[in-house]
Amino acid sequence: MGRRRKKRVIRKPHWRERRPPKVFQCPACGAVSVVVKIEENEDGSRVAFISCSNPKCKMRSKIENVPRLFTPVDVYSMFMDLYTEGKVKIWFEEAEEGEMEREGRGVSEEEEE
Repeated sequence: MGRRRKKRVIRKPHWRERRPPKVFQCPACGAVSVVVKIEENEDGSRVAFISCSNPKCKMRSKIENVPRLFTPVDVYSMFMDLYTEGKVKIWFEEAEEGEMEREGRGVSEEEEE
């Protein structure tokens, strides 16, 4: 007499699927603090707002006419391409009272003389 045959167990992977990131690295300050928000206008066009949440940097940008299929990762990639080419408009919000001012923005004492 033989023993009972065991059924093969199909194992599922125990790790989760990898998801695209939601926070990216800032090209101005280097911190991982850039968030991309995509909004749809009334006329159907999409606008992406890129903002750095680092209190020392506070870089902001806006990209118009984002294609429908683009996710925040795609918009960040497009922003980085435009940023390195110098074709995107960026601005820095001023630091509020009590916050440190952005390094390198003021004139040093040596340059005043």
